Amino acid sequence: AEGGVCCVCGGGGTGGGRGVEMGARPRPTGGVGRGVADGRGRRQAETELRRTKTQAEQATTAKSRFLASMSHELRTPLNSILGFSDVLAVAENLDERQNRYVSNIRSSGQSLLTMINDVLDLAKIESGRMEVHAIEFQIGDLVERQVNSVAPLAEKKNIDLDFSVDPQCPLLFQDIGKLEQILLNLLSNAIKFTPPGGHVGASVQAENDEVLVRVQDTGQCVAPEDLPPIFERFYKAVPSRSGEGTGLGLAIAKHTVLQHGGRIWAESEGLGHGSLFAVAFRI
Repeated sequence: AEGGVCCVCGGGGTGGGRGVEMGARPRPTGGVGRGVADGRGRRQAETELRRTKTQAEQATTAKSRFLASMSHELRTPLNSILGFSDVLAVAENLDERQNRYVSNIRSSGQSLLTMINDVLDLAKIESGRMEVHAIEFQIGDLVERQVNSVAPLAEKKNIDLDFSVDPQCPLLFQDIGKLEQILLNLLSNAIKFTPPGGHVGASVQAENDEVLVRVQDTGQCVAPEDLPPIFERFYKAVPSRSGEGTGLGLAIAKHTVLQHGGRIWAESEGLGHGSLFAVAFRI
């Protein structure tokens, strides 16, 4: 009849025959099951990823707290060592050899203190506890002070050291102490990796809406493959710019510059052309 259900009967028609309803939804052949399994697998993977991310964040926080605590505990006795070495340095009853020993103690202590301070600064940065105390200042004056502070190092290696400042540079509103640390690191590195008789120059210039500070040297170049990772923690370019230190200075500089809303980069034209490190801050 019209509108009835159409059946195809087998086995003689009535009684005991199996009917197949035309238009009925086919039974699953495994596709739905696979879809459910795939969805469950994705949820498990997402849960595992969140758990792993949480564990990594907790480990990073614990590491930063440990480094900060360790650095603080190391600085206390080290400051005593440096203090007593200062007292011995002015003693009048020491002979030449003893004075040399005292000088070695002090220089080694200062190197260790620098490393400890670097680790402490990095721990503060990673834990988000690095404070910024911004004031208004003239960047040219800051550069001049830092160049003068490293002048004895340059003179010791017979390196020509100079700087230039664009008189049109406006005042900056930044953390002057952090910027002094950045510039001192760049200048010290430039002198360290420049051979005797070379040249290191610093310059300050206003360009568009930024103030650019550049440190150029005629020392060992940075190989092209070392430019991208050179600002990473503990990275030391080998063999071009390997040497003493923790490998944290440029990493700290990068994080500090970014924290101040600036940018930092390095350039090198290859062997024999030295390197350029630059920092830019918005006006």
